[in-house]
Amino acid sequence: MSSTPIPRSSSSVARLVQCALLAALTAVATLISIPIFGGHGFVNPGDAVIHFSVYALGGWYAVSAAAIGSALADIMTGYLIYAPATFIIKGLTALAGVRLIKRTKHPQAAFFISGIIMPIGYFLYELPVLSPSAALVDIPWNLIQYAVCALLGSVLVLILTRSGFKRR
Repeated sequence: MSSTPIPRSSSSVARLVQCALLAALTAVATLISIPIFGGHGFVNPGDAVIHFSVYALGGWYAVSAAAIGSALADIMTGYLIYAPATFIIKGLTALAGVRLIKRTKHPQAAFFISGIIMPIGYFLYELPVLSPSAALVDIPWNLIQYAVCALLGSVLVLILTRSGFKRR
């Protein structure tokens, strides 16, 4: 039995609805805090949803879902100072992922390569906006977030492909 989590349609309205749903799912997943290291840090599955969008939706729809959903999560949690950077960083992460999957045909590699944009992007943003010391302190947490979500996204793609999901 073959199942498809996101129905395929050539209708631009259907693709726009899929994009909006994945943007909302990205925002909600980003709001889920999973404590790590005895509660001294946390990760969220938001970037794993971005990887899912890159794989399942692709193109500018995946980029839009990633950028909008992630920035929305910043706005909803009161981190307005991060929303513009998040929009750009997560959008670039998805764009790199979309392009890498097209070139390599290996989503897992694409997730690990494109995902590194996130910790680098936030470091570069925080240097002038917060302080060099704050930017340095956030590096380990952003690297953990990146690695955990690249792994989660890879596992999700593995499950999808084994269940018969086909990309366009």
